[in-house]
This record gives sequence, C-alpha cells and structure tokens, in this order.
Amino acid sequence: SESMEGLGGLSPGELMAIQCKNVPDYLNDRTVLEKHFGQFVKVRRIMTRRNKKMAILHFFDHASAALARKKAKLLHKDIVTFWQKKKTSPAKREFSSKETKVGEDEGRQSSEEQNYQHSPLRKPLIRSSASSVMPSKSSPAKKPGLRKALQFEADLFDSSSEGQSLEALGPSLSSLGNLVGLVAETSEERYRLLDQRDKIMRQARIKRTDLGKAKTVVGTCPDMCPEKERYMRETRNQLSIFEVLLGSDKVDHAAAIKEYSRSSADQEEPLPHELRPSEVLSMTMDYLVTNIMDQGEGNYREWYDFVWNRTRGIRKDITQQHLCNPLMVSLIEKCTRFHIHCAHHLCEEPMSSFDAKINNENMTKCLQSLKEMYQDLANKGIYCKSEAEFRGYNVLLNLNKGDILREVQQFHPEVRNSPEVRFAVQAFAALNSNNFVRFFKLVQAASYLNACLLHCYFNQIRKDALKSLNIAYTVSTQRCTVFPLDHLVRMLLFKDCEEAADFISYYGLSVSDSAYVELNRSAFLEPDGLPKPRKSMFVSQKLTVSVGEVVNGGALPSVPHHTPVSSFNGQNKYTGGNTSVDQASSSQKSSMEATEGRMESKGVDLDATGVRVQPPAHLLPSLLPRQLVPAQAISQPAGQPEPVSSKPQPVYTDTDIAEVVDGLVQDVLKGECGEVSRAGAAYVTAAICTSEATMEELVTEVMGELLRQVAGSMLSVERERVKEERRRVEEERQKQEREQLLKQLSQLVGMELMEEVIKESVQEASTNELKCALERDRQARIARCSEIVCGHVMGLFLEDEIFQIAKETLQELQCFCKYLKRWREAVAARTKLKHQMRAFPAAPCCTDTKNKLKALSPSAEWPIAMENLCKRIVNLGNAGKLGISCTRLNWLRNKTVHEIKVQHFYQQLLSDLAWTPLDLVSLITEHIPVQQEQVFWKVLLILPNDDEYAEDDPNRQVNEVLVDWLKAKFLGDKSWKKNASHTEGRIQTLTLFNSPGMQGSRNIKVGVCVKVAHGALSDSELDTAETQKDLLGTSGLILLLPPRVRSEDVAEDDVYWLSALLQLKQLLQAKPFHPIVPLVVLVPSQEEEATEKEVEEGLMLQDLISAQLISDYIIVGLPASINDLQGTKRVRTATHKRYLTDLSLTSQLLMPYME
Repeated sequence: SESMEGLGGLSPGELMAIQCKNVPDYLNDRTVLEKHFGQFVKVRRIMTRRNKKMAILHFFDHASAALARKKAKLLHKDIVTFWQKKKTSPAKREFSSKETKVGEDEGRQSSEEQNYQHSPLRKPLIRSSASSVMPSKSSPAKKPGLRKALQFEADLFDSSSEGQSLEALGPSLSSLGNLVGLVAETSEERYRLLDQRDKIMRQARIKRTDLGKAKTVVGTCPDMCPEKERYMRETRNQLSIFEVLLGSDKVDHAAAIKEYSRSSADQEEPLPHELRPSEVLSMTMDYLVTNIMDQGEGNYREWYDFVWNRTRGIRKDITQQHLCNPLMVSLIEKCTRFHIHCAHHLCEEPMSSFDAKINNENMTKCLQSLKEMYQDLANKGIYCKSEAEFRGYNVLLNLNKGDILREVQQFHPEVRNSPEVRFAVQAFAALNSNNFVRFFKLVQAASYLNACLLHCYFNQIRKDALKSLNIAYTVSTQRCTVFPLDHLVRMLLFKDCEEAADFISYYGLSVSDSAYVELNRSAFLEPDGLPKPRKSMFVSQKLTVSVGEVVNGGALPSVPHHTPVSSFNGQNKYTGGNTSVDQASSSQKSSMEATEGRMESKGVDLDATGVRVQPPAHLLPSLLPRQLVPAQAISQPAGQPEPVSSKPQPVYTDTDIAEVVDGLVQDVLKGECGEVSRAGAAYVTAAICTSEATMEELVTEVMGELLRQVAGSMLSVERERVKEERRRVEEERQKQEREQLLKQLSQLVGMELMEEVIKESVQEASTNELKCALERDRQARIARCSEIVCGHVMGLFLEDEIFQIAKETLQELQCFCKYLKRWREAVAARTKLKHQMRAFPAAPCCTDTKNKLKALSPSAEWPIAMENLCKRIVNLGNAGKLGISCTRLNWLRNKTVHEIKVQHFYQQLLSDLAWTPLDLVSLITEHIPVQQEQVFWKVLLILPNDDEYAEDDPNRQVNEVLVDWLKAKFLGDKSWKKNASHTEGRIQTLTLFNSPGMQGSRNIKVGVCVKVAHGALSDSELDTAETQKDLLGTSGLILLLPPRVRSEDVAEDDVYWLSALLQLKQLLQAKPFHPIVPLVVLVPSQEEEATEKEVEEGLMLQDLISAQLISDYIIVGLPASINDLQGTKRVRTATHKRYLTDLSLTSQLLMPYME
C-alpha cells in the first residue's frame, strides 16, 4: 500500500507510467532502457534525468507498466520503482449541471476518468428511471428542495460562507443534485461516484489565504472508516485480513478502519466527512483493544502493521482537527502503551515483521504529543489521572540523557512526587551509577510496561556489569579468573545458562564446562554494537492480563456495536446521505461536548484529591506549622482590650485577679498540652507506621534472600538428581539406539559395497567396450575422411590443370582469331580497292548524253529498240537485261517514306515512355516482405547543381536533361515542371501522396514521399533540415552523379569526386542515424564508362558502410541517351531491389498525438 500513497483517487488502471530511481549513469540512456523494457512490453515514451539518477517511462496501459515494474530489477539490483502520478488539469474536472448533458460532460473529464468510463471491466453509472421524472433545474419548485438537500455540503465548504447566498454555489449545488439517484452496483462505481461528489465539494469550497480567518476543520465521519475509502480499498485490494468477510475478499464495513496516509505537499485538505470526531475515534480505539489486540499470536507481521497503521490514522485525525481534551489524551496514551508492549514482545521478530527503530520513533512521538497536551490542559486547569504514569515512561525512555532530571524538576509536585516518577528516577540513578544489582531488583519490582521499557537497557547494563566484574575479579592482563556462571545468570537476570554463555561469548570471554566463566582482561572485546535483544522470561511473566487490557490501561470496555452509514439504498441508488450524516454529526458533537465536560470535571476532582493526600514522609513537616496557628489565634484575644484602655477600669481585688489568672493559665495550658499531645501522637503513629513498613520491607527482603538461597540449593540438588536420572535413561536409550543403528549401518554398508562393486564392474566392462567402439569408429572415420580428402585434392588438381590448359588453348585461339580477322579485313580492303580502282572512272565523262550508255556499257544495245522499251526492258549486253517500272519506283518511294514515319513515331513513343513516371505503388507492394495494412516509403534524390558548369558548357545541358528526367520518373504526375521549385541548396518535397494498393488479394494503403536536394547545403540550411526533420523516416537515397569530362588532370578528377562525396555526407549526417538506409548511385556514361571500382573509391562507399552511415549500395550506369528504355529499366530495377527498404512506421491522428 505504500507504493500507492500520495496518488489521490487514481485507480490502478490509470497508472501507466513508472519512476525508476537509483539508475546508474551507464544504464540511464534511452536506447538501453528501451532495449531492456522493449523485450517485455511496448514503451511509449522515456525521459531520463541523470543528475537525479532517475528515469520516467510511459506505457500504453497499466498491465504493461506493472510488468515493467517487475522486470526493472533485472536491469540492476539497486533500481527502485514507483508509480508516476499523472497530473490533471483543473479545467478537466468540471461537472455539468444539466442532466441532459451528462454524456457530453463525461467527455470533458480527465484522462483518468475517460479510461475508467471506457474500460470493458467497468459498468457506466446509469441514472435510474426515478431521476428522469424529477423536475428540471429551471423549475421553481426544484430549487428549495435542492437547497435543502445540499445544505449539509454547503456548510462543509466553509463555516464563514453562512452569509453568502445560495446563488453563488448554484453550479455546485446543481452538480450534487445530479448525482442523487445514480445507480452504482459495484464497489468501483460507488467509489467513483463518491469521488466525484468530493471533487464537486472541493471546487465549491472557499479557500482561505488569510491565516487569521482560517478555521479548524471539525470531523463528521460517523464510521471507523469513511465510506469512500472502504470502496476504494476494496477495489484496489488494499484490505487487511482483519477487514474482510470470512472466506472472501470483500470488505467488512463494520470492521474496516481508516488507513493512515502520509501527508504530502500536493495533498488536498480533508473534507469534514473524511475526519472522525472524538466519539468515533474513541469507538475505533475501543474496537481495536477489544477485537484486534489479542489476535497477534502466530501472525505478528499482519497484526503489527494493521494496529500500527490504524493507530497512526487516529493520531493524524487528532492532529488535523487540533483536538485536545482528556478523551483524546487517553487515546494517545493507549497508542503509547501499544508501542511499549511491542518493544519487548516483538523484539525477536525479523526485520520484515518488526523494526525496533521505527517503533521507538513512534513511541517518542506519542510521548511528545502527550507532553504537549498535558501542558495545554494544565494551562486550562485540567489534570489527567495518568499523567504521572506517562511522565515516568518518558523518563525511562531517556535514561541515557543527562538532562532528564532537569525535566523532572519542572513537573508539578503531584507528578514529581508520584511513585511512577520516583521509580523512573531510581532506575536512572541505578543505570548511570552502573549499579546492576539495584537495576535488576527494580526490574523485578516494576510493572509490566515499566519492565518493557527497562528491557531496552538490558544489554547495555549487562555489558557494563560484565566489564566491571572482569576488571574486579582479575589481577592483571596475564592471569584469568573463573566465575560461577549460575551466579552471573542470577545477578544479570538471564533466562538460563545458555543465554548467558551466548552473551559472554559475544564479548570474547569463554565458558568452561558450561559452569564457569573465564574472566580475562586481554580477552574481553567491545564490539561496535550491542547483541540482538532477546525476550526476557521475567518481563513476560509480568503479563498476567490480556494485551487489550494492557493497552487500555485497565478492564476492557464493552465491545462497540456500530452499523456503518451507507449513501446507497437497497436499489443501489445514491441518496446523498445528508440527513443521516447531519444527525450523526450533531449527536457526535453533543456527546463529545458532554464527554469533555465529564472528563474535565473528573480531572479537577482528581487534582483536588491529589492536593489533599500527602505522602507519609511529609506528614511531620506538615504538622509543625499547624501548632502555631491555634497559639496565634488564642493570643489575639488577650490583646483585644487595648483599644478600650482609655475607659475607666473597674477595681479588682488580688483574689479576683489571681482566680482569673489561674483560670486563664489552666485554659492555655490545657489547649497547649492538647495540641502538643495530638502532635506527638500523630508523630508517633506516623513513626510506627513507617517503622512497621520498613521492618516489613527488610524482613521481606531478608526472608526472600534466605528463601532464594535455600530454594536454590534444594533446587540445585533436585536438578542434579533429575539430571542424573535423565542421564542414565538417556545413556540406556542411546545404547539401544547405537546397537540398532550399527545393525542398520552394517546392512546399509553391505548393500552399498555390493552396489559399488557391481557398479565398478559394469563401469569397467562398459568402458572397455566403449573404447573398442570408439577405436573402430575412429579408424572408419579416418578411412572415410582420407578417401574424401584424396578425391577433393585430386579434383582441385585436375580442375587447376584443366583451367591452365583451357586458358592456354583459349589464348592461342584468340591469337589465331585475331590475326585471321586482321588478314580477312586486309584482303577485303584490297579487293574493294581494286574494284573501286577498276570501276571508278579516272575522269568525268566527255561523251554526249546519248552516248553515255554506250560508254558505260559498250556491250549494251544501242540504240534501244522500241519493242524492248514497250516491254520496259533494256538490253545491257554482257551485263544482262534491266527491267524498268515507274509504278515500282513509286511503290519503293512510298515504302521508304512509310518506314521513315514509323521510325519517327516509334522514337517519339520511346521518348514519351522514357519520361513517364514510375509506378511507385506497384513497385513497393510487390516487394513488401511481410503483410502490412499500411506502408510508408520515403526516398531522397541527391541531384547535382547546374551552377557547377559554365553557360556554354555542353555538359550543363546534359546535366539539366538528366535532372529533369530523374524528377519526372519519381514525380508521379507531369505537373512537376509547373510546380517544382528550382531554389538551390534547399531540400524540397517533389511528391507526397497516399494511394491504395494490392498485396496479393489484400488491399493496403501506401504512403509515398520523395524529397529532392540540389547541390551542397549551407550550415543554416542543414540546421533547418535537422530542425524541421525533413529526412526523418527516409527509406533510401538515390545519388545522381554529374556528367564527367575525362581529362588527364588529376586535380579535376579529385574535385569531381570530392564535391559529390561532400554533398552525400552532408545529407547522411543531417538525417537521423537510425535506421541505416541503402544508397543507389546513378552514373551517366557517354563515351567512356566509369568502372564500379572507380566509383567506390571516389565516393569511399566501403568507408561509409563501416561508419554505419549506409547499409548497402548499388551502382547503376545510365546510357548516353535517355530516350530509349534502358535507363528506365535500370532505375526501376534498382528501385524495387532490396536496397530501398520500407520502414515499420505507424500513424496516429492529430488529436491523440497532441494530447
């Protein structure tokens, strides 16, 4: 329950964050924490604070947070976990005053209330049908009834608000009125409803900032435990075994007691119905002493925790209400007696059940509270009958403080001279003078609670006594002296010799033969601490009554029978509980005042009787002043005639005067003798009483000592006899057991020897067989491996030889082919040259046009016959006949034009297809490794800058065409030329869209984002990109190298590669380091192609992989012309390969993300 303290009204389902403290610096890292806790649950957010050695982890639900708390110890043993409270804005605590807006108002509650309302394990609060027929808020008949029903809550907010009108509390009154009639079936629902009521009451409460106007809260809780706390602790399983119904885990409302909650700075001021008045606190304490105090046997851990926690709760209620009256003093006194009893009774319990240090601290706080309350009541003239008892307890608890006697001198005389305080002073004198004999005699004569307090000093005075005896009975450090152990047991009040021997051994002394202690100065050690205390038999024997009677300080009161108040009727409807609570509070206040009056009158009577009764020792001094009173009273009449001495005196004779003098002397002597005789008789009577008491004490002490010595000697003889008898019986029994044991051992040893021999024989045989089998297997494996190795070596040798022969043969064939090709080319060139030299005329033709045919072909027919022309045939003689057709010529011409048009349109279609954007959605969906409902894919195009080339440089146009073509391939539509921004040195978004796709037979949603970076970025642009997270979630990079002009200048080549590498590294460092993305390098090739090795060396790609800047890379060469489909195919292949991977990203709506 301590881990839930200070969490207010939060339920376990609303706790979704934990604090980890004592986290070492090397573990206080987000990556380490996420890796550890991510093995078990899904982490939502992590915040680390190394200066405080603390980390805060947020999870998606309470179950994950609870599992993470259990697994935190696996990270480091010193880590301590606590629940992290989720802060709620006050604006979210509003509650609607209209009944028709309950559903809307529930949406405006805090996130904790939303979790409760939507939890499948909880039922929503349902307004009963009876509430639906109630008049509306605007009805005039509604307002007086509502004010009357909530009059009690209005009074609780602030006592100074009586003069205020009820209209100022209108919203709160209407909100409380809306709660009446709600149905709450389970404990969780009832707790939520009551918690909502308290929130409304706190909002309507007038908070005082002026201390002069602040008033003390008066408790009105009629039960031992407030109703809301009972339901809350039942829901959270925080009930003790003393508060549940038998055989179940449900709360017993009649047995539940308010639990102590530690105060904190952010804790709300308690409401009056959360505090118990004096009468209820007294009833609670009566219940504890009658029903709980005697149930600790066998279950001290639960018992002590329960009683201690509930008594702390009683003390806290007293403090918060500033109660100070004799009844409250008696409650604090009972708490003190409980802690004194536990100080001795539970001293041997383990630390998990009982902590003596904490118990002493609470005992000290109780005594301090009593001290202050005694002083406050004394200022009012009220004295408590048990003040002397607890003043004595305070002195006994502080015997080691030297100024305790100064505090005793400040007590009023009745308390200072009381037997309890005198006993405490005697114990102080015995302890400080190291008079251990006197100290233990006081222990034997003390009451039970006094003995429990003195038990705390047993080890201290025993140590000092042992040290004094060790010095007194030894002559020097070289010689040792023996001392009877039984004398030490009797003097130091040990239980038996065994306990005394353990104590003596703790300080380095030895015990010989369990009868004598060897005292030695050099062997005596003084450890830093005292040995663990043990219960004393002599103190336990003083407990002759029940624990409840000890704590109560007398006979037990009658068992309280109380019926708890419930705010819900038989139909589980909330009734408000105003009338019952009001009546209870009024009756409690009246009874409390009556009780205080009775206690105050008793205190005054006690004080008066205390003044009248004087100790016997002061009897004689009190009588001496009284002797002078009658003498003075008698002597005064003799002097009275002096004022009338001036009057004439009558004449008396000597006889008359003598007679009068004789009468006066006789009267005076008679009175004086009577007073003296009475005083002497009283003195003699007091002396006789004192002497008789002293004589009885001396006789009792002497007789007790003699009886102890005689009884001790007789008891020692009887013990020796019984011990001898037991020894004989024990020896006989041991002899029989030894014989029986030897017989059993012989049989057992024989069986073991037989089993061992059989086992060794079987083991030896199996070992030999195993060796033989291993040897055979080894030889077989050697033979098999030799065969395999020989075959492998032979294969390698043959493969090498065949490769060498094939290589030589290939080289020879290549050489033959080379020279044969050259020979064929030379022969063809010569033949062609000869034919040209023969056929080509040496000079222009000088013949007439009509004779050209004759000159060109001397054997041709000339002139051409008309009949051959009609047949479209020309006879060329030796060259044959030539057919001439005009339609064929026209057909050939048309065919040539058609082929030219087809080729033109084909090239145009190829160009359009080459500039068509890639279908990125199908490329992504075809290569998703796992089935996903939504896929995010983001790529960054790294393009060269046009400013690197001059205006008349032809490579500038080539670069522009390549850049525009690559943008078009990744644009998604042809509107990029209009919308694309050519601002250089800045990261731009080329395209961003969501599109449905198909993965097999499933519909998935694909999100595509393409970013473009032109040239190298400046420092400000890099900072902007990192701040705006432009590269967050990137799946891959595509780098387009600018066209390269081959030159023999090495410096130009270095500048070319360094500029590309600088641009690439800038973007790699600007993006998040995780995840590591792949890289595609596009290399434009013109006349000479750049080799992959040259690109790898120029861009240092292997170094980038080693530095974990990229995961992999691929180099793709672009053809000289991009109008064909070769470049498109290569870019498409590089895009859908494994180098551009999808990131496992998730999406979230804006409203949940902002919340």
